[in-house]
Amino acid sequence: DVLMFCQNFLRPIKEYTITKDDQVVLIKPENYETKAIILGRDRKSIKRLQEVVNRYFKINIKVG
Repeated sequence: DVLMFCQNFLRPIKEYTITKDDQVVLIKPENYETKAIILGRDRKSIKRLQEVVNRYFKINIKVG
């Protein structure tokens, strides 16, 4: 399951919700600090998550 996969990847962070619509996984952080942690410097963390997810699932990830 792609939602559980993303939750495990973001394991130490708990202040967010994850939903799936068609071919998009939407991660909604509860505050700006959590969003910054999920995105990382220069969006490095979210790009790494997208690369790992694309190995197993053909799905896009968005942070909103």
